[in-house]
Amino acid sequence: MYIDSSQILDENGEIQVEVDDSQYGEYFTACAPTHCTFVQHQGVDPNVMLVAVLGSFGGLMSGLKLAFQLLFMIHKTMLKPPKTASASIKPAESAATKTAPAVQNAQMPVREVKVTIPAGAQPGMQMSVATPVGSTMVTIPPGAVAGQTIVAKY
Repeated sequence: MYIDSSQILDENGEIQVEVDDSQYGEYFTACAPTHCTFVQHQGVDPNVMLVAVLGSFGGLMSGLKLAFQLLFMIHKTMLKPPKTASASIKPAESAATKTAPAVQNAQMPVREVKVTIPAGAQPGMQMSVATPVGSTMVTIPPGAVAGQTIVAKY
């Protein structure tokens, strides 16, 4: 279809195209193809499959995240104990606690071990000391110097 540009613009500059059936016929006789081919791919394009799987996985993950957050929120609220009106809750007394004799706090004897402060140790530092019942941490007191003997209690 051959259109002269002077024929398509009117006095206002708007496009006005009128095509009759004879012009369509001339176009198709002048541009008639001699043969036609097309390519059809067999199977699925791997790039399209990868994009589809990753997109589905991302959407599924965001949906499952929201679902599990909601599920855990509901589960957490179900596990909370109901609030009571009283400010303090006292354990119930049984017959055994009413008749049991009072137990006095038994004081453990304080044991001591002498420790020599090693070279390079500074006041305020902590060091591990081996005792007969295991190791214990001792803080070096202010004013202590290397070579001085201090008493560690355990």
